[in-house]
Amino acid sequence: MMKENNDEKYLYNSATLNNIRSEYKEVLIDSQIRKEDFEQGVQWLYKNLLHRPKPQIRYCNGLDVDVIRDVKSKKINRLTVENALNRCIDSCIRGKNKWIDDLLLKRVLSEHLHLSHQHTVQDIINGYGKNGINLKEHLARIAYLDFHIRLGDFMALDFSYLKKMYCSGVYYVFFWDDFVLALSNPVIRQDEHGLLHSTVYPAIEWPQGGKAYYIHGREMPEWIFRCYGTDMLYRRFLAEDNEDIRSGIITLVNERIGDKGLLDFLKAELVDEKEVVHHSGYTEVLRLYKSKEKFDYLQDRKGKSGQPYCWSEFTCPSTGATYLIDNSADFKNAIEAAKFLRPSFVPEYLPYRWSHDAS
Repeated sequence: MMKENNDEKYLYNSATLNNIRSEYKEVLIDSQIRKEDFEQGVQWLYKNLLHRPKPQIRYCNGLDVDVIRDVKSKKINRLTVENALNRCIDSCIRGKNKWIDDLLLKRVLSEHLHLSHQHTVQDIINGYGKNGINLKEHLARIAYLDFHIRLGDFMALDFSYLKKMYCSGVYYVFFWDDFVLALSNPVIRQDEHGLLHSTVYPAIEWPQGGKAYYIHGREMPEWIFRCYGTDMLYRRFLAEDNEDIRSGIITLVNERIGDKGLLDFLKAELVDEKEVVHHSGYTEVLRLYKSKEKFDYLQDRKGKSGQPYCWSEFTCPSTGATYLIDNSADFKNAIEAAKFLRPSFVPEYLPYRWSHDAS
């Protein structure tokens, strides 16, 4: 007979764990603030842990400089709040048994309740004040306690207040002696790879203040977005030394107005145009474009720096869509440039000509 052990206790309670994960995941992404829960939790915090009178609470959908600056009360150091909460949480399990699956459980909850781009958001918040804590950052720890409490492993009389505060939907809290500022979730925009990204709006923002611009994970200055649609953007593009910012501008223009718009933005010139008659009788026009300006950070296929942007233009025979594909700027012939873009297994000596109708 197999001996029962503590591991099995938790393996057989997967329903409890699934309920915890589902409930706390909803809290993580929920932008709706439950004010009654938050206020009960904060009042308990101030009375029982911080030993201060009931604070005034204000809710804000953004980092409002005027509101933060005008608070006359003394700031409470974030470590004071964190230490008080840590002592409360530790008291829940002090003297209790430790189980061999604790680390695994903590890891499962931490991965499931991971807060996206937490450090980047924190950097923005720190510019406004450092007297606060991110409630949603610690949800995995509260979920861990909740799991063991539901299984009856221990009792925690104050846990309901702790949970109400952390699970209220409030993202971040600033603390003063008699005043609390509760901040809602920021809007976070990402690309398909999970990188901060938007070419139209800030990648991170609160409607009432606080924002940062990113393009495919690279932070961008606000002037790129402010100057878009004016000649100033092109002039500043030429004068910009930072390669990431230059690349960001190219991406912004391309995503907003497409390949043709990018050609216009870079004042590209038609270098060569060739008509190709394929064996099927289909006629294709190939074009080669280059920008007027050369850029130190661009290299051709031979590794030579200081090249212009270069594109080969193709037309899809089945859809009629036109595509611009980046190419090496040392080409002067549109057909030779097109041959270079074929799959590597196609020998260069073969002519650029189809033997069958591609439509």
